[in-house]
Amino acid sequence: MRPRFAIALTVVIAAQMLATAPPAPASPAEAAPTRGGRLIVTFRDEVADGAVGAAHRAARGRLRRHLEAIHSDVVAVDDVAGALATYRGRPDVVSVEVDGKVRALAPPSDNLYPLQWNLQPVGGANRGTLNWEPVHPLLQGAGVMVAIVDSGIREGGTDGFELGVVRSDIDYDFVRDDPVADDENGHGTHIAGTIAQRTDNLTGGGGGPSVAGVASKAQLLPIKVLDELGEGSTSDAAAAILYAAQQGAKVINLSLGGDYSAALCRAVARASATALVIAASGNEAEGGLVPVAYPAACPTAIGIGALRYDGSRAPYSNTGCELAATAPGGDLSAAGRLFAPRDARNGVLQETFDPASNQFGFFYDSGTSMAAAHAAGAAAVLLGVNPDLATVRRALLGSARDLGPAGPDDHYGSGALDLTDAVVAARSGNNPAPRDAVGYWMVAADGGIFSFGEAGFLGSTGDLRLNSPIVSMARTPSGQGYWLVAADGGIFSFGDAKFFGSTGAMRLNKPIVGMAATGSGQGYWLVASDGGIFAFGDAAFYGSTGGRRLNSPIVGIGTERTGRGYWLVGSDGGIFAFGEAGFFGSTGAIRLNQPIVAITPTPTGDGYWLVASDGGIFAFGDAGFFGSTGAIKLNRPIVGLAPTCYGTGYWMVASDGGIFAFGSAPFLGSTGAIALNQPIVSMEMAIDHRFSQG
Repeated sequence: MRPRFAIALTVVIAAQMLATAPPAPASPAEAAPTRGGRLIVTFRDEVADGAVGAAHRAARGRLRRHLEAIHSDVVAVDDVAGALATYRGRPDVVSVEVDGKVRALAPPSDNLYPLQWNLQPVGGANRGTLNWEPVHPLLQGAGVMVAIVDSGIREGGTDGFELGVVRSDIDYDFVRDDPVADDENGHGTHIAGTIAQRTDNLTGGGGGPSVAGVASKAQLLPIKVLDELGEGSTSDAAAAILYAAQQGAKVINLSLGGDYSAALCRAVARASATALVIAASGNEAEGGLVPVAYPAACPTAIGIGALRYDGSRAPYSNTGCELAATAPGGDLSAAGRLFAPRDARNGVLQETFDPASNQFGFFYDSGTSMAAAHAAGAAAVLLGVNPDLATVRRALLGSARDLGPAGPDDHYGSGALDLTDAVVAARSGNNPAPRDAVGYWMVAADGGIFSFGEAGFLGSTGDLRLNSPIVSMARTPSGQGYWLVAADGGIFSFGDAKFFGSTGAMRLNKPIVGMAATGSGQGYWLVASDGGIFAFGDAAFYGSTGGRRLNSPIVGIGTERTGRGYWLVGSDGGIFAFGEAGFFGSTGAIRLNQPIVAITPTPTGDGYWLVASDGGIFAFGDAGFFGSTGAIKLNRPIVGLAPTCYGTGYWMVASDGGIFAFGSAPFLGSTGAIALNQPIVSMEMAIDHRFSQG
């Protein structure tokens, strides 16, 4: 793969905002802590009154109120720390906590806050918000370090950041290898504003406009990897991620993206041991669905897509099984641009530095960059509540508002991040992992579809009279549809799969043996047994073996991750690579026990598996070997293979529908015990969204 890296932001929609609003009263400062105070003590249901009294005497607690319905007592104590220890040491006490404060919650006093739909409560048409306002001003991420790996941060302006928030003592510029990460683009400063813009400062400190940030008391570590054009190298990004972890960052924001890099994903994995690594999914999907960009697609990253004001997926936002969740990003579609900047719902408003004018201003930006920043700010707030990374990750994703089809999906991941619900989850201890969704389809020669796990049944040709048998199937990028292809090249589309053409009316030299969809879902390739390629929709022709004399017939096709190339495989395991598909090895020179029946690329596109009819597995490039049926006596031959989302396992299917699961691939069911009308010919992963990122 050629490394490509750039800001995860397609268009900047800018408008200096001069609107004003009447100031709201500032939040009262909390009283200084004292040794004395009140506690709420909850006892087990069966505890006798005598034991309750003994507990209070031991802790020197004076009863002030009895809450019978919840078996709790409110007591006054002279030594809070000592009383807490005494109560917690008793087996008859369920919980004890300091009797805290509640107060009327109000929007921040910043005079441009009414334009920040992205932070306001869920309500009416606003379903894309982070739902930040209900936790303000009690939770602001104090002391949590957030590394912003971006174009740097420029301090100044009328709003800016609270004193000491920006860690200019340990920032670093990897572009020029110097210790000052000063922003020359404006992108990093805007991202920093969403995460920690100074909040509740009434008139912006100098009589000008003011906006709010998600975690205004968090610490910001600027790390510069993007130059004035918003471009940088993969190696600098990897180095920056490692540097952020070394400096103690607990959240690492990556509002940038590019192609797959093994080194980059290794850096993300290393940093994920001590930090939550949050990355933008990418902004290339306007013309059709595009896979999640890297590093968001790295196995241990938290990939974040973008939402519009109404909670719909922003049309530019990249999708895929690697997507963890979504957050406010704004609207970059052609329709959205028509009403910017007149309608604040189009973008995300923050103060940033404008290099064109060499001045600060308040700008609407839109993109998955902004969505990732909201997630990073939310993570900082949650880590201020509970410092355990695993707990915060569960709370963040498990509390997301479900959008789209029920459960996790490729467009929204777990759903829209909801900071208010996440805080409740992180505090309550009732914080289960988000729901998993895994499923696969298999297809028979008559086009009968068998769905297992979370795979939805979307239709079949099982009750049609076909001119030729079905030979393969392909999944749409959304996972909400599939195509079936017959040996004569006839195409059958189900769910959100669209028909772009077929060879059903053509006289073919050889039968069709396989198909593969483009990354956008707006086209597909068919391949014949002589390696002839037929491209439909936005599928580009990169070459074929149609004019060559082959040692063995072609039996399958696999596509490079971005759709800029494909592989063909012969029954002897010979590999033919076209476009940007790389050659990683073959079995063409090996004497095989049984013929190869399929090729399956890894999710990164930097490797592939070949599977033989006896279930022997040949792994090349970054494809891992997780097991095979090569040493097992099979009832029926293997006909297909499908990998898990991150390529950490795979399923194999036999012609009787028997399923063999290896690595992280779970067994979800099979047709091995069912009498089939026609043999199984292929299988596809339908969905794989797992909290464990298997």
